[in-house]
Amino acid sequence: MGAVQAGYVASVIASGWLADRAGGRSVLTVACLASGCFALAFGLWAGGYGPALLLRFLAGTGIGGTYVPAMVLAAAAYPPSRRGWAIGMLSVGTGLALAATYFLAGPLAEALGWRQAMVWPGLVSFPAAAWAWFATPARPEAQAPPRAAPANLPAEEPEAPGRKTPGTRSPSRWAPALITAGYCGHGWELLGMRAWLVPFLVASFVAGGESLAAATRAANLFTGVVLLAATLAPGMGGWLSDRIGRPRAAALLSAAGGGISLGFGWLGGLPRAALIAVAVAYSLVTLADTAIYKAALTDLLPGRALGLALGVQSSLGFGMGIVSPPLFGLVLDATGNWGWAFASLGVGALAGVAAMLGLGALQAGGPGSGRRVSVRSTAP
Repeated sequence: MGAVQAGYVASVIASGWLADRAGGRSVLTVACLASGCFALAFGLWAGGYGPALLLRFLAGTGIGGTYVPAMVLAAAAYPPSRRGWAIGMLSVGTGLALAATYFLAGPLAEALGWRQAMVWPGLVSFPAAAWAWFATPARPEAQAPPRAAPANLPAEEPEAPGRKTPGTRSPSRWAPALITAGYCGHGWELLGMRAWLVPFLVASFVAGGESLAAATRAANLFTGVVLLAATLAPGMGGWLSDRIGRPRAAALLSAAGGGISLGFGWLGGLPRAALIAVAVAYSLVTLADTAIYKAALTDLLPGRALGLALGVQSSLGFGMGIVSPPLFGLVLDATGNWGWAFASLGVGALAGVAAMLGLGALQAGGPGSGRRVSVRSTAP
């Protein structure tokens, strides 16, 4: 799994840069083919630790190579009023596909062996590549006609991501940095929570009188339920940002997640049903703002630089998963208290809130709130 993740992180910047130059459709198609080919190669021919590690790394580059080009295509195909939802649904699809592989891998391995369990899911990549090539417009920016805005909002202009028109306010040079800082705070909390949720539940169940083996089985089962319950959250968060603006939606969700982080570690003594219910809410709000930071960048940056910017943002956000889980462990060791350890995740979320409040202040009345707002005078 670590090799796949390393390949994923390694490819997001390169695939974004290529999408800016070769087009999102071409890069997405090649990435789908690559992930499928390397998954098949692993299942059919991998032998020995070194070749297996290399093939999983290469498969990760293919999987990661689909992420940014798909967002670039979605950003070009949807106007700002629907872009948050569209990019959010990409994250929903990723989450559902990941959940499906966990449910399928065990039965397939038991029935057919581990090699076939790798081959059959990998085959899905080939129809995905065909869909990416034949069903995706070569120039999706031409597919975004003007859309009627609600009566209380200015009309949208039919433009590609980041393209400025006369009368719209240029974003501050600090806006992309603040968006990326918010995403890093999001990654700090989300990836730290996912890394430590199972151990926390195990400790809570053991403290409640269960054996270690029973507590471990229950904790893994309930963590799967918690994560699966949150798969639709990015779509909901993206939709919310389309309605109330990117900075406000991200700040609200980050504040909610940070608030739960500050208190979650002290709830280990709750009844199991109550603890799992809080964990579900925690997972929902920490995942819901995932797409908002992506959509916010697409609102601000020119299309020729968007892929690279999204790749850098994604790499930095994923990089928080290298830092926050070990720091969580250090805090837990130093204090012996789960409460303070989870509070360390809340610090990242609250830093994200500060970044989003700063973004909102910079863009008040301008295009960065998720909609392009004209600054032309309406006086006669």
